[in-house]
Amino acid sequence: MTRYDQLLKMASQSTDDCIDWPHVVHYGKSKTIGYGRLKHKGKNVRAHRVVCSLYHGEPPFEGAQAAHKCDRGLCVNPQHLYWASPVDNTLDRVRNGTTKLGVADVRMIRDLYATGQWYQRELGDLWGVDQVMIHFIVTRKAWAHVA
Repeated sequence: MTRYDQLLKMASQSTDDCIDWPHVVHYGKSKTIGYGRLKHKGKNVRAHRVVCSLYHGEPPFEGAQAAHKCDRGLCVNPQHLYWASPVDNTLDRVRNGTTKLGVADVRMIRDLYATGQWYQRELGDLWGVDQVMIHFIVTRKAWAHVA
């Protein structure tokens, strides 16, 4: 059974509980759990994005993100997934406290960005968050309380 077939089988379960995809890729320096991945149509893709497309249609606009109502990046339950803008998805994570960053991380991100030698996307890749989160950090729309 391919990983894609395994994903279809898991996502078709009738449950309100999270369904965690077991094939995980770790992001960032802290090795925190990232998102489930699989190879689909010749590309490495996030499992929850594939499920969101299958059950909720293709992304409704350029840059749409498959977001989790449950705030669990490993979950592939279609009932927990929806399409969101990057800004809305990031704000959700900030509101729900599900970002992977701490105060020291935020300070380091701001310091590195201030040098002018780093792009927001590069910093996001280093910390395992998206560019929008880095933008919110450096513009103090998120973590405003951190000096």
